[in-house]
Amino acid sequence: MCLGDATGTGRARIDALARYLQDVATDDAADAGFPDGWIVRRLALRIDAFPRFRETVDLVTWCSGIGASAAERHTVLTAGDRRLATAVALWVFVGPDGRPARIDRDRFAAFGIPVDRGIVTRLRHPDPPAPGAPGARSAPWPLRAADVDVLGHVNNAVSAAAVEEALAAERLGERPAPWSLELEFRAPMAPDDTPELTWIWSPDGPAGSDGTGGAGTLVGGLRCGGSVRTTFAGSVPGVPGPTNLESHF
Repeated sequence: MCLGDATGTGRARIDALARYLQDVATDDAADAGFPDGWIVRRLALRIDAFPRFRETVDLVTWCSGIGASAAERHTVLTAGDRRLATAVALWVFVGPDGRPARIDRDRFAAFGIPVDRGIVTRLRHPDPPAPGAPGARSAPWPLRAADVDVLGHVNNAVSAAAVEEALAAERLGERPAPWSLELEFRAPMAPDDTPELTWIWSPDGPAGSDGTGGAGTLVGGLRCGGSVRTTFAGSVPGVPGPTNLESHF
């Protein structure tokens, strides 16, 4: 893990993990001969131990099921013989017009992918707390030119950085693992959008002097002009976390 992927204390940032998952998924699809056109819709992440600065991390990924126009992907992150994190992502296949396109099941079956296993494609997070709601905190989330990818919209991994902002504001960033996080991407953000980040931290109890304990739930999201674009929910620290997309906080 490189310098630009770590927080000031050396643990991997959530958005860095999201980029790793995005890149290995893209490479795997390319190796299998499938065309570009995949957009992540949901990401569930269980972190048992954070990758650390200069630690070598291995990622193993595979397609674990498909729907009419979406595919589910598992990825496991390890360092040596230690499992660090498990991710399950829902990817939607889109055509040149940017709309969902049907998947060729026969091509997937030829690679041994389980085409008969059903997957959940619906989004299920409620709306994030509205600005000014009881217990909610808000902050502008200015976009940068570097946030825009080749599809002409803000890369979804950028939204994961908003989770880090909420964690920092609540002084949660160094809570010990395990963590459970789930992000849902409802609609893309355009370069000229002006997102607002809103979240609520609901602790189960006070943290100890050593930073342990104090488990709770963090929920929030990004809005642009009143339209919800991204939502997130997580337990920090929490139960071992989601192992499939049926898990929900």
